[in-house]
Amino acid sequence: MPHVAASSSTIGGSTTRLTRFTVMALGILALALIVLVWFFLEPVYGKAFSRSWWPFVILLPGTICWLVLGLFNVDIEGRGRPGLASLASIVAGVSTIVLDFVLIPRLGAVGAALASTIAKTGATLCGSVIFFRLTGEGMQKQFIPTRMEVYDLHRVAGELFTFTTAAIGLPKK
Repeated sequence: MPHVAASSSTIGGSTTRLTRFTVMALGILALALIVLVWFFLEPVYGKAFSRSWWPFVILLPGTICWLVLGLFNVDIEGRGRPGLASLASIVAGVSTIVLDFVLIPRLGAVGAALASTIAKTGATLCGSVIFFRLTGEGMQKQFIPTRMEVYDLHRVAGELFTFTTAAIGLPKK
């Protein structure tokens, strides 16, 4: 990724496309995880963990944001600006500490999950603005997938399903 980022000082097209694809794929995975956790959390971990579903759901958007921030940071570092890449992480760290002090006493685990997601989302927006300033790639272009990218994800998912079913020996339909 640093090599790709360093290949052009103004265009961030590869990172932008990868970001959109990542957001789509992780969004679908997050929805699947929400359903799985809803059905299997209590049977697997017991009644003591039944209330942890909401913190899990609240943490998912922040997790997706944090992974997207990683893509932005690698691109920014590849452009020779590691200090700018660190700025978003500093925003996340400081805002997490402040939000933890405010939200955890009032909301417990849900407050901790909210603090984490808010901090990571803010850090990702910060990283997105830095990326925009370096490349000119707008916020909408960074996150909204094109119709062709949705088709590509559908095709890749189909091929992955076919490969997986063949690998475990399920018959073709």
